[in-house]
Amino acid sequence: MDRLRQAKPVADIAALVPETAEQEFDGITRQVRDAIAKNQPEAGLDRLHTFTVKFVRTLCAGRGIVVTREKALHGLFGNT
Repeated sequence: MDRLRQAKPVADIAALVPETAEQEFDGITRQVRDAIAKNQPEAGLDRLHTFTVKFVRTLCAGRGIVVTREKALHGLFGNT
C-alpha cells in the first residue's frame, strides 16, 4: 500500500508493449502510459484492465480457444 501512496514514476512502464500489430492496442497502451504519467490511477487501472482483457482474448484466440464477449476474463483461464 505504501508503494501506491508514493508519487514515484513506475520503473517498468516500458514493459507495457502490445504483442500484436493491432492499432487498438497501441492506443490503449498510450492511454495507460499517459494516465500513469499524469498520476491518474483510476484512469490508468481502467485502461490497463481493458488492455489485459484484449491481450488475454487475443492469446486465447491465437491458440484456438473460443472467445466470446459474454465470457469474462477469469472464465478464459483454465480453458483448454
